[in-house]
This record gives sequence, C-alpha cells and structure tokens, in this order.
Amino acid sequence: MVKLRIVDVSPKPKDGNAVDASGEIPDESLLATVQLEEAVAARMPCIIRGLSLGPCVDTWPKPERFAEFVDCPVKVHVSRDADLDFVAKNFAYKTVSLAQLVQRASRSVQPEGEYFLCPEERYYLRALGGDSRSEPAQLARQFPQLAPELRLPDQLYPSERQFSSVLRVASAGLRLWLHYDVMDNLLCGVCGTKRVTLYPPYDAEHLYLVGDKSRVANPDNYDAAEFPDFAKATPFTGDLLPGDVLYIPAMWFHSVLNVTYTLSVNVFWKTLRDELYDPKDAYGNKEPVPIARLMQSLQSGLKTVTASGLPPEYCHVYGVQLANLIRERLCDGGAGSGQDQNQRHENEDQMKIPLNSSATMFWQMPSIISNIEPLLDKQGVELSEILEEESVIQECKAQNQKLITYLAQDSILDQLVDAIVTEPSAELPHRQRYRRANVCCELLACDADALTTGLVKENRRLDQLYDFLKGEPPLNPLLSSFFSKVMQLLARKQSDRLLAYLSSKGEEFIDLLIRHMGTSAVMDFLVSVVTMRSVDEYGLQYQQLQQQQSTQVAAWLAQTGLVDKLLATLASDRSPEEQYNGAQCLINIIAYCRDLAAAAQDSSEAANSSSAASSTPSATLLDQLESGDTAGKLLAKMLDGAGGPSESGVAAGA
Repeated sequence: MVKLRIVDVSPKPKDGNAVDASGEIPDESLLATVQLEEAVAARMPCIIRGLSLGPCVDTWPKPERFAEFVDCPVKVHVSRDADLDFVAKNFAYKTVSLAQLVQRASRSVQPEGEYFLCPEERYYLRALGGDSRSEPAQLARQFPQLAPELRLPDQLYPSERQFSSVLRVASAGLRLWLHYDVMDNLLCGVCGTKRVTLYPPYDAEHLYLVGDKSRVANPDNYDAAEFPDFAKATPFTGDLLPGDVLYIPAMWFHSVLNVTYTLSVNVFWKTLRDELYDPKDAYGNKEPVPIARLMQSLQSGLKTVTASGLPPEYCHVYGVQLANLIRERLCDGGAGSGQDQNQRHENEDQMKIPLNSSATMFWQMPSIISNIEPLLDKQGVELSEILEEESVIQECKAQNQKLITYLAQDSILDQLVDAIVTEPSAELPHRQRYRRANVCCELLACDADALTTGLVKENRRLDQLYDFLKGEPPLNPLLSSFFSKVMQLLARKQSDRLLAYLSSKGEEFIDLLIRHMGTSAVMDFLVSVVTMRSVDEYGLQYQQLQQQQSTQVAAWLAQTGLVDKLLATLASDRSPEEQYNGAQCLINIIAYCRDLAAAAQDSSEAANSSSAASSTPSATLLDQLESGDTAGKLLAKMLDGAGGPSESGVAAGA
C-alpha cells in the first residue's frame, strides 16, 4: 500500500498570505498549479490541501442550504448494502428532490415512511446532464444557485478543455465500485471525509475487469479465493477532507469509501484530441474511438471464427497468438520494431493536451513572428521588459538564440537566480507576487545549454542557490518548487559540476535537506541528487561511465550518513509531512539502487566480466539500506506504534 502524496498549499503567515479580501487569485493557487502540472506530467494522483474552494465548504454542509431545491428532482442510487456493485446491480434507481436527498443522505436511519427499501438504506447521487444520454453534467447548468459557491481556480486545470462538472452526494459508509474514467479529473471535497483507493493502469490485469469496472466491489474486503490475483495490485490510498482536491489521472482505477456523509464535485477535462472521444459520451467513460472500433472489429472477427467450426486446438494456438499480438502492440507499449516504437512516442506527443495550454503550443508553430526580437534589438533593454512579454517562455523553449544569449549574460543570470530564491514583496498584489519568480524559473529550466553552463561556471551562483536551503523551516513552498525545478535540471545536465560542488559541502548539505524534509520539493531534489548522471547515451562504454558516476555519488552519500538521517525523519515527534517525504525518499532510493545493481550485473555478464560484485554501483549505499541494522530500526518503529504508516510504506517498498 502506498500513501497518496499530499501537497499542502495552505498560506503561511510568514508569507503575508492573509485572507484575500480583494477577490484576486491567492498565492496558494499558483503553488497548486505548479504541483499539479508535475503530477499531470508524471501521471500520478495526488491530494492538494489548503486551497480556498470558496463559501461552499461552509454553506453546503448545512442541510437547510438545499431547502430551495425542493422542486429539483434527481435520480439516485438506493441500496441496502454498503458496497455498491455495478456488476451485480445491488441497488435501485429512485427519484427524489435534491432537498430530500440531502436530508436523507445526512441521516444514518430513515424515519418510518421515508424510505424505499429499508430504514438503513444508503443513497448515492451522480448528477446528470439535462439529457442524460448525450449531455454531460455541468454544475452551473443543473444547479446554478450552487455553482458560484465553488471557486476552483481556472489556472489549476485547462478550463477551456473542461468536459463536465458533476455534483455528488453520498451516505456515510457507502462505497462506490472500482472503476476508471477516460479523462483526467479533479475531485473536490466539500463536506465530509472520503477514503480513496486508486490502482495504476498497469495493474489492470489483476483487477478482474468487466468493461470499465472491476468485479471486486470492496478492495478492503474481497474473496481471495475468487480473486487470487487482486493482491498483486498496488493500492494508493488517502483521505479526502473538506477543501481537499484529488487529482485522478485518466485510466487510474479508483474506489471511494464515504467515511461520513459527503458532498463533492468532480471536474473532468479532455487530455486527448477531440476526435478521439466518442461525441455521444455523456459520462466520460466510453472507450476512445480507435479502441471502440478495434473492439467492434475484434468481436465481429471472433464471431466468424467461432462459427467456422475450427477444432479447439486450432482456436487455442491462434488465440494465444492473438493475445500476444495485442499485448505486444498495446499492453507493452508497441514493443516491436524501433520504427514502431518511435512512431508510438510521436503519436503520444500529438495526442496529449498540455495542462493550462491550448492544443498547439508556440514552439510547435515556427511560422509565428517573434515578439521578442524587436525588444531585444532595443538599446539597454531591461530584464523586467523581457519578462513582461507573454511569449518569453515559449520562445525560450523554442531555443530562440538571441533571447538565450541575452539571458546568459552574467548580470541577467544573477537577476534570474535572485528572483527564484528571494521572497517577493508582500506589498505586491497576490496575482503579481510570484509571477516574476515563476517566469524566471521557467526560463532557467528551459534546457538551454548556455543557461545551465552559466549557472555552474562560477560558484557564486551555486552559492546563491545553495543559500536558499539555509532559510528557516518551513521554506516558502512556491519558491521551494522553483528552486527544486532548477536544481533538478542541473542534476541532469551539469551533474559532474554539481556533484563536485555539493560534495564539497560535506554533511552540511544533507543536514540542510533533512532539516527541510517537510517540504515536498526538497524531497524531490534529494532524489534527483541520488539518481543524477551525466551520460544519456547508450552502449557498454556509456553504461560503464554511468556506473562510475553512480558509484561516486553513492560513496559520498554513504559517508554523509544519509540513511540514518532519513530514518530519523520517521520518528513520532516529526511532522506527518516529514515522515511521508522521508519514507518516500527511502523507497525511491532503494528502488533506484536495486535497478542500478541489476543493470551492472547484466552489463558485467554481457562483457564476460568476473568482477561484477566489485563494480556494482551504489553497493555501499544499498548495503546500508538493506542492512540488518536498518531493518531493525524500521521494525522497532513499526512495532512500538509510534511511526504510523510511513515505516510501513518503506517496508512495503523494500
């Protein structure tokens, strides 16, 4: 079991982020956007905590808020059972007013004469569109009185790609069946607590699917004899509290237990090209058009084969061949010829819609006239003028050499670095406060060699970045994400220089990271340091260079006492954020070191080497991680009950 990552974007008093009375977008929405972009890119679910979702969090929990909906009929699922099972259909559809539903769902037992099946029946509403067969649900259209009270920042997701927004109401104790959706969505908790369990797409073979749903109604209590492979799937779990927002990537299977009576809203958006979606899909769960056509053709072909009277042995052999073909071309990512593989990656790039962008990005349209060029020709142009230009990030990503040459100047680089590590003035309006830092971060991280070289050619810029870690905890979460993004780029592109600099700091560097382990961006940076390498090419020679550098990194980190210091973050007196991030660091480092050890073994065998054991990269660090002493410390924390789930997560990951 893996605990869902929680990103806390609550305004911190030291940042000057008081209640935003001006109606402007608060700082935490920008941090949430940055963190969500990373989650979307990684296709990993996460919970965003601390966003201001508007007055709904205060008003919707009160049943009287829904008194005006006495004439608003809704179709609901009603069941005697706690676990709704769409396959077994253990529920009935009934129609009540929204006002009645809220009254009933908020009670555990219904009064005499006010129930359909039994006094303990449970209710579940998934709001529908005006025409449930073809019109997606929209909160603003079906419940216009409620919509203004839910304020989800537009920049948090590509609102121009929104497909639907769905009101949900559920009784306490009710669990929704395990299923997936074909679109990304945000589940906004408004009232009550939901316990969510998710499974990654690559666990599909273990989930006993019937269409888009699993036959396993309750992942926490299932018949192991009937579903023996279900235990092979890896659950990701977490609690969604009022005000929380859960990002659920498309094709991630999820089941939701309503711990209490709950009200929530889903916002779905399209991540593929429009033509790949079924235009008649009102729920967002129909197969993409190419898959639907393939399934239709396959069903037709299978009927023909079945009617042909082929003997069983023929059907079996060719059935295996067909299954292998499908697995090779679909399940294994199109693993065939190199040309097929490259074509698949090109197709993926064309199909995906970037978060907070239109379908076609600037750097995909070289015919557009640059707005930066005339500005750069201006005598004595200031960086502030460049940063105000809307297309500056896109032009930098498009490798506009005139722009990159300008940004690579010593004086300009100094200003860019200063912007991402210096607290902006609290006197600036919320909307503008972190804009400069955000743009500067994106420019530095655009993967331009002149900029990454400029960042490491003199220690003073590395010193400026490093000094950010010397701040008092908690670090500003938004600046931390900017700092981490730039440093992770340097770990990939300038690893030799960065390694030399960081290793010169000795244990102080690791101590600073551990001090800020409650900040998720710092955890990400630490993992990037452990895994950094300077060679991206392939072949035995390059693999050996990678192994040499990995060995160097591991030896340095082992000397700093990294393992023991990470174990210390799991102590009961540390914050939940420190425990979670420390555990995730250990899990990621263990997995990485094991992968490197396996790769080194394969490399040695391929080269007929007899020194595989001595050349295993990260051996020293891996030995520490897998030592009896480390296992004993983890076990002691688990048995004394002080550490909670973090140590369990490490043990599971190990």
